[in-house]
Amino acid sequence: TVMKFSIERDPSLSIYTGYQNSKNRQKLAETFKRPTTWGEYCTLVSTNNCSIPNGIAKRAPPEDGSKDGSYFTEGSYTGHFRATDKNNCTKNENCTGHFIDYRKSDYSYKLKISYHTHQFIWFNTYTIASL
Repeated sequence: TVMKFSIERDPSLSIYTGYQNSKNRQKLAETFKRPTTWGEYCTLVSTNNCSIPNGIAKRAPPEDGSKDGSYFTEGSYTGHFRATDKNNCTKNENCTGHFIDYRKSDYSYKLKISYHTHQFIWFNTYTIASL
């Protein structure tokens, strides 16, 4: 699923040709960043290890590590997306963007993009957990 605001910024994302071929690789890598867990955000992104509340994290995750892997925790961590080496087309010739799916029902359709064949493959997947 591509969000409406992404399509408004780049209308080519509304059709499959906007995702095909290596010429779009950099665009996709820059547009679709990777989700960052709460623990990663406080360790790698926050300049103060989440000791000072901001618009993303109100505090660091609990010390017991139970929420370190969370992508969202209501009232504490809103989530964050960032570019990693996998998004860096200068360092990585197979750079990619990151697509996630959210739980809509027991069955959810996802779009898999194969850069090797430059094709789209729709597949049905059962969602066992949601972010």
